[in-house]
Amino acid sequence: MTSVQLHRLGEVLRFGAVGLVATVVHTGVALVVHAELGLTPQVANLCGYALAVWVSYIGHARFTFAVTRWQRAQFLRFVTVSLAALLTSSAVTALGTYMGWRFGISMACVAVVVPGATFFAAKFWAFSDKAG
Repeated sequence: MTSVQLHRLGEVLRFGAVGLVATVVHTGVALVVHAELGLTPQVANLCGYALAVWVSYIGHARFTFAVTRWQRAQFLRFVTVSLAALLTSSAVTALGTYMGWRFGISMACVAVVVPGATFFAAKFWAFSDKAG
């Protein structure tokens, strides 16, 4: 394996680790506030998502993509990616509610769909030096 390939593999593994932590935070908080506070699935999902955004941004900026210079534009791009992820997450949750799925099934779908899509958006746009 070349050094470039090793770097890319490391980046994917770091993204996965940060994403796993953020996903656990997202789904865990959503499930707990739904069960313990009686919040609706949509509101519970939003609560979990809000905390996961911070975990994800800090983890990806510092650990995954090793950002050395924090830029407002970079943060705004990340927020845009996060909002797109939120819309996707909310749509999946709404679909699950409409279909009569248990909330845990909806959150499992969110945990599969959202991380994969955000990797490409984060790598090639939000944290890219070439993004404009």
